[in-house]
Amino acid sequence: MAKDNYPLQGFERPAPKIYTPFYSILIPKDFYKLTTVLIMVAAFICACIRAWLLSMTHDEAVTLSWHVSGSVSQIFLFKTHQGLLPDNNHLLHTLLVKLSTSIFGENELCIRLPSLFGYSLYLSACYLLLMLVAKKSLIILGALLLAFHPYLMDFFSIARGYSLGLGFMMMGLYFLLSGYGKSVNLTRSKTAILSTLMFALAVTANLSFLLPYFSCLIICFLIESNLRIRCRTDSTSLLGLLRDLTKDFSLFFIPSISFLLLTCTIPIRKINAQKLFAIGGTDGFSVNTIGSIIKKTIYGKMYLFDSPKYGYWLIVLALSLTIYTGLRQRKNAVSSHYYPQIFLGFIIISSVISIIQHHVLGIAYLTDRRAIFFIPLLLLLLISLPGQMETIKRSWLLILPVYFSGFVLALHFLLCVNFKYYLDWQYEASTKEAMALLKTQSSNLANTSTKITLGIDWFFEPSINYYIKYWKMDWIKPPANRSGSDGFHDYYYEHDKNTNIIEKYRLQVLIKYPLSATYLADNRK
Repeated sequence: MAKDNYPLQGFERPAPKIYTPFYSILIPKDFYKLTTVLIMVAAFICACIRAWLLSMTHDEAVTLSWHVSGSVSQIFLFKTHQGLLPDNNHLLHTLLVKLSTSIFGENELCIRLPSLFGYSLYLSACYLLLMLVAKKSLIILGALLLAFHPYLMDFFSIARGYSLGLGFMMMGLYFLLSGYGKSVNLTRSKTAILSTLMFALAVTANLSFLLPYFSCLIICFLIESNLRIRCRTDSTSLLGLLRDLTKDFSLFFIPSISFLLLTCTIPIRKINAQKLFAIGGTDGFSVNTIGSIIKKTIYGKMYLFDSPKYGYWLIVLALSLTIYTGLRQRKNAVSSHYYPQIFLGFIIISSVISIIQHHVLGIAYLTDRRAIFFIPLLLLLLISLPGQMETIKRSWLLILPVYFSGFVLALHFLLCVNFKYYLDWQYEASTKEAMALLKTQSSNLANTSTKITLGIDWFFEPSINYYIKYWKMDWIKPPANRSGSDGFHDYYYEHDKNTNIIEKYRLQVLIKYPLSATYLADNRK
């Protein structure tokens, strides 16, 4: 049975010539590349400024005081702080924070350096992916979408493991797709093997990335199976083909599986023992996972329409167009890469695994930041679609809604850029400012034996104690504790909703912070 030599593209006949727009001759050759680089540099500068300016948050301060303070062996074995909150110890991230703070100190920017490194990986991978999967007219728009997504940007400048996870995942995607387009045998492709290792590194940054890691293995297996079935000769039995495939594929994923067994067995056991996998959504994948990433993408801006509903419709539109264009390409036997369908494969397989593990293992549906990896996958799917639609008659009818949606999203993302708060920790937006004011108010006690106390809600305890320690505010009786603010203290830093203590102790409110809905009050009469 003769076969044409297009094994990885999956088609038999070459593509028809695509009409080149007349205006393309007016655009410099490197215009798209240069503009994409400038967009990504601008986004990285924004992240650096946010990492420098924004207040320390609850989760960051817990990581620093509970986990980074431990030895390397304690971090690796998840024995820091009596083994409490193991899900806050994002292993690779914690180790890199320990390295950066031991060299540069414990100010906010230095603590967040590993996340900025993750962002640099992410942006580099985005550039490579855009050059690979997007048509030229969509590269710049794609760069805006991938680089400036507001919820993603939060985690590129905050000391959590998600930034590193996203960076390694996107690098893994690029190596997988570049290997898919060049290698005759994917299981022996260095780039494909490197791809699985990148996904494995993402898992060590945060365990949520186990889903895209397993999706990568399954997609590699499906691609390789399709390749070998299409290229087998009449003398090759199907049983022999499957035997060889299983043997080669076993050797293919052994390096990454071995690495994960070494690094992730302990945290999975510890987290499971404390029943922390049960924390999350229970209402359904659509409501909890998809609904939460739509809500976080909206970033608190409802504008003039029902944003969540339109978010669902946009995802349905993108998925439907991906399936339709893939089927049309196959029917017309046109040579093309299945890039949108591969992104769709990652989304579907990760979704199926999430649903199965919920019903079989009782693991909660991923919500909010734990489902963050779905966001760049959905954006890449949207960005890569028009390039595959070009060979379809009247393709502009399909491409137009994709472009329109992309422009609306890009405009929304740019409007969401801020240098004041992280969405999930907006209540911490003014903690740094409040502590600076408190330092000014009480600095006359610096060289005396007098100590003052600060009443706070438990939400603020880790970040407040960070500033007491880092700014050497020794006159504040350390540490601020989690017992709550109801009691006699010299100062109070509280949520606006807790106003009863103002009347109870006749406090003088020094300042209110509308953004974080908090206030700082003085009780020294």
